Amino acid sequence: MKKAILGPLASAFVIPGLGQIIVGRVRKGLFILGANLLAFSGGVTLLVRFILRTMKTGQPKDPSSLFKDFPGQDAPLFWVLVIAFTGLWLYSVVDAFLAGRKMDRTGEETP
Repeated sequence: MKKAILGPLASAFVIPGLGQIIVGRVRKGLFILGANLLAFSGGVTLLVRFILRTMKTGQPKDPSSLFKDFPGQDAPLFWVLVIAFTGLWLYSVVDAFLAGRKMDRTGEETP
């Protein structure tokens, strides 16, 4: 399969950074993979802390009001992590496509 197709698909649907590894940019792929892992684990940690804190207080009884108190606590950091994860994910897809297209046009094996 052409690298211009396989790279972005791997970054988009398997794991961000894998497309860079497939097209031969291993260092960049590992960096993107690590940065996304940090952003994802940070966001999950904030959510778990919030849920445990909410369960400890015994509130809320209504699931629809679960995130009523979230904006005042960890929401700014959470949204920064969500935006960072999404931005890196989009960057990895576009970069893998552009690098793969360049490699397909020139017939190179590694950039």
